[in-house]
Amino acid sequence: MAKYTEEGAGMKNSFISNIKKFFSSISVRKKIFLAFYIQIIIPLLIMQYMYYQRSAEIIKQKSIDYSQDLLKIVEYRIESLVDNISMQSQIMLSDKRIYDALKRSNSTDYLTSVEDIKTVNNVKNMLRDTTLSIDGVQSICLVSNERKFYSYNMNSGRINIEQAIPYDKVLKKARKAIGKPTWYVDEEKGKVKNIFLVRTINDPSTFEEVGIMAFAIDKNAIASTYKDFCTDSMKNVLIVSEDQKVISSSDYNITSDLSINKIANDKGYYIDKDLDMLISYVSVNNTNWKALSYIPLKELYKEINDLKKWHSILFMITIIVSTIFSLLISLDILNPINEITCAMKEFEDGLDYKEIRTNRSDELGYMSMTFNNMAKRINHLVKCIYEEQITRKEAEIKALQAQINPHFLYNTLETINWIAQLNGVSEISDTVLALSSLIEANMGRDNKLISLEDELKYIEDYIFIIKKRYDERLEVVKDVDETILNIKIPRLLIQPLVENAVSHGLEKSREKVVVNLIAHRAQDDIVIEVMDNGIGIKEEELDILNLQFKKNSGDYIQKRNRRSIGLQNVNRRIKLFYGDNYGLNIESKYMKYTKMYFMIPYSQDTGEGDNHV
Repeated sequence: MAKYTEEGAGMKNSFISNIKKFFSSISVRKKIFLAFYIQIIIPLLIMQYMYYQRSAEIIKQKSIDYSQDLLKIVEYRIESLVDNISMQSQIMLSDKRIYDALKRSNSTDYLTSVEDIKTVNNVKNMLRDTTLSIDGVQSICLVSNERKFYSYNMNSGRINIEQAIPYDKVLKKARKAIGKPTWYVDEEKGKVKNIFLVRTINDPSTFEEVGIMAFAIDKNAIASTYKDFCTDSMKNVLIVSEDQKVISSSDYNITSDLSINKIANDKGYYIDKDLDMLISYVSVNNTNWKALSYIPLKELYKEINDLKKWHSILFMITIIVSTIFSLLISLDILNPINEITCAMKEFEDGLDYKEIRTNRSDELGYMSMTFNNMAKRINHLVKCIYEEQITRKEAEIKALQAQINPHFLYNTLETINWIAQLNGVSEISDTVLALSSLIEANMGRDNKLISLEDELKYIEDYIFIIKKRYDERLEVVKDVDETILNIKIPRLLIQPLVENAVSHGLEKSREKVVVNLIAHRAQDDIVIEVMDNGIGIKEEELDILNLQFKKNSGDYIQKRNRRSIGLQNVNRRIKLFYGDNYGLNIESKYMKYTKMYFMIPYSQDTGEGDNHV
């Protein structure tokens, strides 16, 4: 015994020694990976499997509970229906007219007296009133021992109970119940044909059987108890009798395949493996019927299968990310990289640069030294660029100012050429004089800013020229606050907007174009608007145009319409003079109007060169 113990201990020690030898012989990187898979991957697999199994059980139980709850409602509805019919049958048995009629019908001289006919009519009227007052009843009949019928049948396609009732089978069923109401299901070729509530009629004085009573039940009334529950959550419902005949079903195509014989208790569930369905059932009191629901397992486990798929994807992502993370740790680069990253972040945020100190002679040390040198050079370049920024912006303003000249000159010369060709008269002289004034405004270099009053004079010269072409088709209405006429603004800031309104209004429409020029003060700003009643701008183009103005980019405008370059020029000059909070805006409704407007800060100091960058 001791020998075997020593051998077992030796094998154990040998195994441990081999494990230690194995771990000592592999690299640190492999050790990290191995520990990672043992401590993380395997537990994740186990938890995922347990989670799936538990989730499947929970979903299954919730589906069963949900089905049971709905079936209890169906049970209550059916009970209410049959109890009402049973109660009405009991009420009818308390009416003496029934017994008189049945006794008279058993005599040989039936319907030979006025009293017999009166009795028959009274009974038929009672049957009619009762049938019409009870929900779910198609017809009612009384049958004497001599098979004499008293009945009332609902109209419009309802069954004739005298013809439909299987008298011998119904009589046998009723006698078996000993005067209590019972249910008989009549079927034909495996399908339920009619449903009857039947009971014997006994003389209350002698307890002698004088006939039977039968109620024909509307199958639609039974179906109405469950049809609103046939949803995605509970696909189908059916009602079966005590002898497992299907009384009503939401899907008769499947009832023949159901193993209803497995129903043994008052309520419960089972899984039909052949049909791959979960079947729940409850008993309906006072009928010996059962209500069933069946849910395809595919629908039941759809949610958990989707969850399983996403868990698998998440699991794979976790493995990949964790593996990469373990690799980074194994390479021993986390701390140096963090140090370099922090230094770069501080430098990016504009904080005082702190030189990275390192004693490393490897690649990470070289990266730190290179970053130090790069940061020093960038600081030097930033200082140089900052000093040159104002000079660059002023040069850009001059370039933008000059950009309008050939564009506007082209349009003006086109108008003069049109007048010369059409008339050949002295009006050309007046036009040229107005043009000279505008060219002088464009070519002037003595001042960066001019007064609003002077800008309006340039606009009047432009309108004078353009009216030579369009005459009465153009009307310009000005509404300018006189208190702001001395305010200094960049030269030709408004004229391109008027030109754009005229160009896109008159040239693309045959209607008269009215251009409204409005300038007024709004608290600390001056608002300038140019509005026309032209063809407008389509919504999608308007959105893109305003976006380009916001971005201060002229790519869209220049690609779509070279004639609209003046709008972008105005927008960029406004932003350069007054900052990015200001700029050109356009509102428009296609085939209605277009409004261009901008705001500039109001200042009583109108000295030259004050209102610019």
